[in-house]
Amino acid sequence: MAETARATAHLHRERLDEPLCLPCLPPPATPIPLAPAGSQPGTADTLIVSDLHLGLPDSRPLDLLDLLHSRPFGRLILLGDIFHDASFRHLDGCAWKLLRHIRGIGAADSRKLVWLHGNHDRKLGAAIADLLGVPGRESFVWQEQGRRCVALHGDCFDAFISRHVRFGEICSDVFACCQRRLAPYHGWLSRLEAWQIRLARLGEKVAAEAVEHGRRAAFDVVICGHTHEPLIKRVTSGGRPVVYANSGAWVGRPASYLTVGPNGLGLDFCH
Repeated sequence: MAETARATAHLHRERLDEPLCLPCLPPPATPIPLAPAGSQPGTADTLIVSDLHLGLPDSRPLDLLDLLHSRPFGRLILLGDIFHDASFRHLDGCAWKLLRHIRGIGAADSRKLVWLHGNHDRKLGAAIADLLGVPGRESFVWQEQGRRCVALHGDCFDAFISRHVRFGEICSDVFACCQRRLAPYHGWLSRLEAWQIRLARLGEKVAAEAVEHGRRAAFDVVICGHTHEPLIKRVTSGGRPVVYANSGAWVGRPASYLTVGPNGLGLDFCH
């Protein structure tokens, strides 16, 4: 039991990045600029995608593969829920082709690959590490234009999922089973899921918790996935400006992704 408690405590610190002591808090930075439409992408950019849910009929591995081939970047952050569940037998040839390409990105000297755990694929940590060639982690922190940025899946800010892990897994399994059995006539399932997320105001709740975490831990930018609702917003919390961004998802249309780089923070779509 003591070992379990220590492991849980370690995981919690890794996920939320232990807040800085108050005397050590850096002064707040001015909000990161938003990338103007049509700005030129470059190899200094960090590209962030989440919630691919590979294994579902609605997943779009070929579209993401096209993006990775066509858009220059220096770092790729996979922000969790890359797989929907442990049923690798449901991965088609397109999904395996994408995974091979992502592994190649991680092996390249010119680019960096970061894979973060999501609530759907956290238990697959060892298997995914072998597939992608990089270890999984709970959060990633870096500096961008003098701003402290943190990326994490965001399920830690979802109180219901955190309290009812097993129930969430059952709902996920049922959803996947229905999609696979009803394909290609399952569009109403995705619409129902999106309606449920909006009704529960999950996006607002995760955003509020993420901003509060940014204030406590002195992050200027907090980036999450999980809610499948792409957005960027600027909030002032406790006198500290925090930019919250959500990368959306790659199931259904449109898919979305974030970029952070010399041009600022951008949200783009793939239709």
